[in-house]
Amino acid sequence: MATTYFATIRKEDYEAFRRLLGHHLPDTYDEWTNLSNDRIHQLMRSSSVTGRGIEVDPGEFAAWLTTHRDQRTLDGLRNFAFEKRTAADEE
Repeated sequence: MATTYFATIRKEDYEAFRRLLGHHLPDTYDEWTNLSNDRIHQLMRSSSVTGRGIEVDPGEFAAWLTTHRDQRTLDGLRNFAFEKRTAADEE
């Protein structure tokens, strides 16, 4: 079974991510959590994929954005989580 990775954001870091991603994130952390959970459950129901959360740090994401300027989106956040997980697997 394939695994897909998704970004998890700590509540205390949510405003920092809102500053980085602006209108791409919902207004509140609770809205983000509900939206994220809905997307994960939908993906897992529609395919034979398991989901795994990767905790992301706003400072690490901001640094990553300096070389991925076109990634200030939710897709960029997912790409960052995937790259972070891949790098951890290679260690």
